[in-house]
Amino acid sequence: ALELCAAQIELFAPAQLLHQLRQSPLDLLANGAHDLPPQHRTLRQAIERSYQLLHEEEQTLLRSLGIFAGGFALAELAAVMGQGGETDECHMHDSMLVQLLYANLQSLIGKSLVRAETTATGEQRFLLLETIREFALEQLCAHGEDAEVRQHHYLAYLRLFRMGDSYLRGPEAATWMIRLESEQDYLRYALQWKLDTQQPIDAAWLLIAVHYFWYTSAQRYEAGQWLVKLLPYRFQLPINVRLMTLINFYGSALEL
Repeated sequence: ALELCAAQIELFAPAQLLHQLRQSPLDLLANGAHDLPPQHRTLRQAIERSYQLLHEEEQTLLRSLGIFAGGFALAELAAVMGQGGETDECHMHDSMLVQLLYANLQSLIGKSLVRAETTATGEQRFLLLETIREFALEQLCAHGEDAEVRQHHYLAYLRLFRMGDSYLRGPEAATWMIRLESEQDYLRYALQWKLDTQQPIDAAWLLIAVHYFWYTSAQRYEAGQWLVKLLPYRFQLPINVRLMTLINFYGSALEL
């Protein structure tokens, strides 16, 4: 990547190059030396070569990780990958699947496709470099898996913020406040996706789940902004969902 980046210095000033890298690094870093092997001439080819060497399950996992723009914890990863069940047999099966999932994640870490880091609160989180994430997201869409994975992502964060609503009212409130604050970008991502794809009922349920967190963290103005985005769909909402949304966000609406 450094060699490919250096090749662009003649075309771009450092600030321009940084901007281009943030916009579309895979497309920018595409003119390596012709005496290099094909898989080393562009960043896309280098990542694609690494991707092709993965086992099928590792490829599936890497594609799904493309939706995590800001890193993820193990619990969210398992939820997004669709693990969960109700019977003892299902729980045993899910436990085996989760262990396999973690093994595949560990393999991706060993192959330098995923990075692990420890946060200030001692939580272990994982992330992809932006170039790898962009490639993974492209592959996710190319395989027609994006809608399913995004739905799992939505459900995972709906469950998380519903749990948070309960824990924020108890002795673990401070810990959960920090945790939910770190996941806000994914909450916004899920909300916007539901609105963009004309699924206002799902968006409303997520707004209801996050209401108490936004209220206690003094983010009522943002809550009101999301309510405004939802208002055009209000007559598509079941009456109980509409009432719960309006009752919860009445104070936020007054602040707009």
